[in-house]
Amino acid sequence: DGEVFMEFRKLNYFITVANKRSYSLAAKELFVTQPTLTLAIKKLEKEFNTTLFEQNNRRLELTESGQMLYEKGIVLLKSYNNLIDEMNASSEESREVLKVGLTVLFAIQYMEEISSFIARHPKVELSLIQHGSKQLQRMVANGDLDLGLLSFPQYEKNIVMEPIERKKASYVAAIVVPSNHPLGDKEEITIEDLKDVRISSLSKNYVLGNEIFVKCRERGFEPNIVFADDNWTVLVKSIEIFDSVAILPAEFEDISQFQNTKWIPLAEKMEYKVGIAHKKNEDISEIGKLFIDYILSENIKKK
Repeated sequence: DGEVFMEFRKLNYFITVANKRSYSLAAKELFVTQPTLTLAIKKLEKEFNTTLFEQNNRRLELTESGQMLYEKGIVLLKSYNNLIDEMNASSEESREVLKVGLTVLFAIQYMEEISSFIARHPKVELSLIQHGSKQLQRMVANGDLDLGLLSFPQYEKNIVMEPIERKKASYVAAIVVPSNHPLGDKEEITIEDLKDVRISSLSKNYVLGNEIFVKCRERGFEPNIVFADDNWTVLVKSIEIFDSVAILPAEFEDISQFQNTKWIPLAEKMEYKVGIAHKKNEDISEIGKLFIDYILSENIKKK
C-alpha cells in the first residue's frame, strides 16, 4: 500500500536525522534534499501532534516524544526492511531501471506522485538524479537520463520537451533579501532595481542562473554576481554574509526556515513552465510512459 510505504519512508528519514543530529548530514546519507527531510519531519510532527527535535548549539536533540518514536521506530523499521528483503529475495524477475532527472523544487512538488509510483511498482528501480534544469537537458540529450522533469526554456535541440498541463506546472521567481537590505522595504522589485546590487545566484546549470543574465542585459547592464552555488539554502545563507540578494523560485519560501529574510515578488513576473523531456527520435519505454502518467495525474491517490 502506498500510504504504508510513505509512513515507513518518513520513519526512516526521522531515524537517520536522529542518528546524524543534522538535516544536512542525513540528507547526504539518504541522497535526498534537505527540504525533503524537513518537510517529512514536519508531517510526522503534525501527525503525532508533537515536537520531535529541539535545536541545541547547532545540533538537533530528540525531545521526550522524539526519543520514544526513535526507540520504537527502529524496531518497526528493522522488521519492515527484513520483510522487503525477503520479498525481493523470493522474486526471480529482473528489475527494470528508469533514470529520471529533476530539480530540488520538483522533487518537493512531485514527491507524492513519485512516491506513489515507487510504492505501486516495486519491480522498477527508479533512479532519481538531481541537478539544475539546464544541466538536466544536457543529460537527457546525451542519453544519460531516460526522462527529465524540468523547466522551460528549452536549451538543447536534441530533446523533446512537453509542457505539463496541471497544477504545480510552473514556478515564479522572487527576490530574497536580508530584512535590513535597502530593497527590503519594497513591495515589489524591478529588474532595474538590481543594477549595481550584489547578487548571490544559482549557477548556470539552472534556468534562473541563466535568466538573471538575460533579464539584466535586456536592461543594459551586467548583474553583479558575487557568489554562485547550486544549493538554494546555501544561497539564502550567503545573502547576509555578502550583503547580497538572491533570485529563487518563490515556492521555496513556504519551506524556508531562515529568519531575517524577505521574499519579495518581481514587478515583471518571471514564470517558468514545467515540462517532461526525453531524447529526440527515441521511443519512451512503457514504464517511462507509466511514470509520466503518474506525474500528469491530478488525482493520483484515487488510482
